[in-house]
Amino acid sequence: MVRIFVEGKQDKAFIEAYIQFLQSETHPFTHIEVIAVGGWTNLAMVDNLFKENSDMHGKNLVIFDADYPPKGGGVAKRKQEILRQGAELHIEFERNYSTPSG
Repeated sequence: MVRIFVEGKQDKAFIEAYIQFLQSETHPFTHIEVIAVGGWTNLAMVDNLFKENSDMHGKNLVIFDADYPPKGGGVAKRKQEILRQGAELHIEFERNYSTPSG
């Protein structure tokens, strides 16, 4: 299974719609779950979902926005914070996608 962790409900709706757009009848995307965690600081609340999926040899993806530096963010800073939080929680994810947002 692939679990995609996103920040909010709108992010979840967008990713699910995009997955729906990409799939076809001959190549359906099965075993994909998109989970809204309510913000990058809430990874600890869903660490069991990461661990459960890793134990089943699944892949975990993290797609969060990075916020702009004036808001206390920035791509490099947010990526570092998410990776640190993952290490502290002993959770594994394949990719960490941090994109700027307003």
